[in-house]
Amino acid sequence: MPKTLSKLKKLQRADDATKKRWLFGATAISMILVITLWVFYLNMTLPSINKETKPAEAAGNGEDLGGTFKNGFRVIGGDAQKQFEGIKSQFNQYFNSVKSGVLQNNEVLVEPKATEDFQPPASEEIPPTKLP
Repeated sequence: MPKTLSKLKKLQRADDATKKRWLFGATAISMILVITLWVFYLNMTLPSINKETKPAEAAGNGEDLGGTFKNGFRVIGGDAQKQFEGIKSQFNQYFNSVKSGVLQNNEVLVEPKATEDFQPPASEEIPPTKLP
């Protein structure tokens, strides 16, 4: 472990060109590792295509890559269409509610209060004040 730490400290003190070379090298190794693991995963999960199967039959069954993508796009397209229809109906409902609110006629009726019911508040007498 101390050997690794000394190499990292040496790399930290190195010039930028050396740091970039190490960066590109580490990135390339990481990419190769990830792609290798991905290919291994695909080989384990995807069924192997029988060598005797004709390409036309494989496309009909969805066993080749193109057929798989075709079926996937069909499923995704159907889901997207259902979601779009739901959003469209919600928008239409909202638009219709706003439209009915805008087109609604409002009336305001103000009735005057009877004058006989009105009583001014009692006020106290204010004495006059002389100014100097």
